[in-house]
Parts: sequence; structure tokens; C-alpha cells
Amino acid sequence: MKTKIIAIAFLIVFAFSGCKAQDKLTSTFDTVTKETTEAYENVKTEVETKTDAVEDKINAINQAAEDIGEATDAVGDAIDSVQAINDTGTGTTEE
Repeated sequence: MKTKIIAIAFLIVFAFSGCKAQDKLTSTFDTVTKETTEAYENVKTEVETKTDAVEDKINAINQAAEDIGEATDAVGDAIDSVQAINDTGTGTTEE
């Protein structure tokens, strides 16, 4: 409803004021449109930059988790090897 009232008000202004008011209004609208578009582009660029940074952090975390898994496997293998050596050494000493 407010939009209709504003539109009617603009039409009344155009009808009574001539082309100068229309030109000024068109210029103002163009300026607002340009500013809004620039603001949108700035926000879009910032969001894309932040998204890329978050994706980089996620990839780094996934790589770290994979490295920890490999290190855990290596520690498990080392423990198994030490136990095997101890079992072999214990077996021959007791005999």
C-alpha cells in the first residue's frame, strides 16, 4: 500500500513539475541503483574471500587429521615391534 502511495505521489510530482523533477528523480534513482550494486559486489567479494579462507582452513584440518591418523598407525606399528622384540627376548632368556 505504501508503495502505491509513493508511486502516485511521484506521478503527481511529475505531472506538476515538468521534466526537471523527472530528470532529478531519474538521476537519483540511477545513483541509488549504482551505489546498491557496488555495495552488493563488495559484499559478494568479501563473502567469497571469507568462504575461500574457511575452505582452506577445513582442508588444513582434514590434512592434519590424516597426518595424525598416519602417525597413530606408525606408533601402533612401533609398539607392536617393541612387543615382538620383548617377547622374543623373553622367550630365549627363559629357556
